[in-house]
Amino acid sequence: MTSRDPDPLGNRNRRAQRARQLPPSAVCVSCGQDNPEILRSAKRTALNLHEPAGKANDPDLWVVLCLNCHELNTARQPGFGVDLRRDPARSMPEKLESVLRGLAAFFELLVHALMSWADRVSAFVDDLDANFDGWRDMGTAQG
Repeated sequence: MTSRDPDPLGNRNRRAQRARQLPPSAVCVSCGQDNPEILRSAKRTALNLHEPAGKANDPDLWVVLCLNCHELNTARQPGFGVDLRRDPARSMPEKLESVLRGLAAFFELLVHALMSWADRVSAFVDDLDANFDGWRDMGTAQG
């Protein structure tokens, strides 16, 4: 029996290593992607830890984003006035300003993502109403 995978053990080990780099049940909070194998670019995992305030301002404040959402959020930070420099002379209020600006940039994108998810759920309910009489009477559909 031959395998199409030239290095099945090595690939399995790499997948396991990528999975260990993320918290359990990691999912992109913006688009919902949860599979580290779906999106990859240049040896980077699809799910990344993103520091909305910038690592220099608060390294403990992070969210899990897919590679695409991570790149989008990171690229927006300077335009919102987030100072990403590691400068020991920066004061707490200066860092706090960047934390607040970074969170504002992140929340703005998150609002758009949440509205998109809400629109999809609304369309799904409309499809259920049109195609499945009585679905609202199911126990799991009750609010």
